This record gives sequence, structure tokens and C-alpha cells, in this order.
Amino acid sequence: MKSLALKHVGSLLLLSLIPALLSAAELGERAVEFDGFGTLGLVWTDLEQADFTASSLKPGSAGYTRSVSGDVDSLLGGQMSVQFSERLSGIVQVIAEKNPGDDYAPHVEWLNLQYEISPGFSLSLGRTVIPSFLVSNYRKVGIATPWLRPPVELYDMVPITTSDGIGARLQTSLGEAFSVLELTYGVNDSEVASGTDLKIRDGWGITETLEFGAWTLHGSIHGATINISSFTPLFDGFRGFGAVGQAIAETYDPNGEQYYYFGLAASYDPGDWFVLGELGHAQSDSILNERYAAYLTAGIRAGSLTPYLTLATTSEAQHEPPLLDTGGLPPALAATAQALNTNLRDSARDRPNQTTGSLGLRWTLNSRAALVFEYSHTDLGADSSGTLINEQPGFEPGGSFNLFSAAVHFLFP
Repeated sequence: MKSLALKHVGSLLLLSLIPALLSAAELGERAVEFDGFGTLGLVWTDLEQADFTASSLKPGSAGYTRSVSGDVDSLLGGQMSVQFSERLSGIVQVIAEKNPGDDYAPHVEWLNLQYEISPGFSLSLGRTVIPSFLVSNYRKVGIATPWLRPPVELYDMVPITTSDGIGARLQTSLGEAFSVLELTYGVNDSEVASGTDLKIRDGWGITETLEFGAWTLHGSIHGATINISSFTPLFDGFRGFGAVGQAIAETYDPNGEQYYYFGLAASYDPGDWFVLGELGHAQSDSILNERYAAYLTAGIRAGSLTPYLTLATTSEAQHEPPLLDTGGLPPALAATAQALNTNLRDSARDRPNQTTGSLGLRWTLNSRAALVFEYSHTDLGADSSGTLINEQPGFEPGGSFNLFSAAVHFLFP
């Protein structure tokens, strides 16, 4: 009941903030700032029976759907910041990108008010970023990141990017170091690329970012109660088979269970070169089990050119859940039980195990535009489809695929 109430309060809050931000022009030009950003990209892959996607919240269209796609990375965004008073400010960010509705309908990415209680300490209310990763605050602003796209192996562990709720931010100086501590609590309703509804309730997070010299360190802990609609008919079916089926459902159904993410990151950037990496661990007492991911990126800046190399991996242990005994069941029930067993076994075995090596070249055209080329080779784990989606009947788990990408990241006006 509390989560449902928070969801409605969050929705009403977002609606109420819109006229306040739109009327901000009356405060004068100095109180309002607008920034635009975008990416125009093309992706080619040799996949034929599945699609590559940069996020499970976006429909992948490079591969089976079309061998060359502009939908994977392309987006257009705008952000308006408003300073209502010395302590009260607001921000709205709108992004148009390929969505599960298979169009580019714009959506509100951020919409919140921030109130500075004291120097360095502020509270926020509305739709805010979930700072799970090193570049969470600007992961969709391609020109601000070192890659063509963030490594999907790690960044798709928490594909939800925003939360409707409350947050607190504490900025402090520790000698020559600068610390940012962030606390978040809220909800989120999303649709993943397969058409499945994903609901986040009681989502909380604690994040610490520490900067000193050329170093940036980042750590985060996040938890939430999740509900994934695609699992509902499967485990409701098991519950119809008495105590044994109910025990299987109670053990493996992810709906209503806690999902945790733990992340650590470090970046060293003295100017002429840089190296950064992240480690992630996701855990749930359900069929989602445990998942690990990591990447390491290194690059050299040579004038306007920046070649870089990234190695990324993700793995999740396969397991064999207990199944219903079909012996002695009437033929109709036996067929139903067998179908449930097959779906559960396939879900337990379909783990996103893969390793990717990427070689990229970034050409900085000017302070507001950069052209990036990237080649990636991905090896899928045995009996795994990795992070691919839209697998066709002829798709064979395991194996490998290649990806060639080109994109221009830009800012405007």
C-alpha cells in the first residue's frame, strides 16, 4: 500500500512540476538555461537470428531485424535548468530515442526540484537519476563519455535510469579531495524491449563519489522490490500443482523479491591518457540468481584523436531447478506440467554470459561534436544468448558475433 501511494504521489508531482518549469521564463534569461544533446549512429552486425541491443529497455534492431540499423544508439535530448531562487532550482530533461513502442516518442527522463538546505546539502523531489554507475549522470550524453556507448555487459545490469521519489545530496571537501554522497528512494514503471512490464517498488540507493587529483572513485549499493510481468503466468501455473508447485514458485519467482546491485568503479585521467573500470554484482533470491560484470577501458589522447580499447565481461551461473513430476498425471495435466517445466528450465539456463573486446577511435571535431568509430567482437558463453534479444527459432546459443558502429555525438545550440 505504501509503495502504491508513493507511485501516485510521484506521478502527481511530475505533473505539477511541469507548469512550474514552463513558467520559469518569467524569471528572466539569467535564471533559465537550456542544453541540447544527441547521437546519430549506425550499427552493422553479422548476427542473423537475434538482435543486438544497447539496453534491455530498448528494442534491438541490429541483426535479425536489419543488418544495418540507426536505432541502437541514436537519440535526441534537451535539458532545461531553472533557478527559482537562491536555494530552489528545478530541472527537466526530455529524450527521444527508440522505445519499446517501436517509435521515437519523447519521454521525460528527469523532472525534479532541488532545495539547498545548507551549502553543499540539498534535497530533491521528483524524477531523478539513479546513480548506480560511474557515468550515470551523463550516460546518455555521448559526447561526455569515453565510448561510443557504455559497455552493455555492466550497464544493462541496472537498465532503469531514473526513479520517481526523493533524494538527498551532500557535497563536502576533504582536504584536496571532493566527496559527493547521494541517497535515493522511489519507484519506477518501465517496459523492457520484449514488451514485458518491469515495476520497481521501494527502490533505495546509497552512492559515494570521491575525486582527488586525476582520480575518481565511485561506489554504490542499490536495492528494490521487483515485479516482472512475463514471469507471472509461469509461476501462477506452478502454484496450481499443489505443494510441490507452490514450493518451486516460492523459491524461483522473482516477483515481490528484493533485487540488489553492488558496484565499484575507478577512473584515472591525467589528461594525455586515461583508464577506467567498473565491477558490478547483482543478486536476487529467485530465478535471477547472481550476476557479475566488469569492464576495463584505456585510451590515449593524441590531439583530436583518441584511440581506446575496452574489455568487458558478464556471467551468471546456470542452475537446474526442480521440476514437476509428470508421472501419473492425466494427459492434459501432464502436457501442461511439461510445458511449465520446459519454460522454467529454459529460463534458468538462459544466462547472459558473454565477453566483448572493443577497439574504438574518437575524433573530436570541436568542443560540441565528436565522431566515433568502434569495432566489437563478442564471444557468447556455452548455451547462452548473452544480452541479445529477439532470438529466432534458428538461433543457436554460444558462438560469437561482430559489431561495427559509427556515431556522431553532439551538443546544441
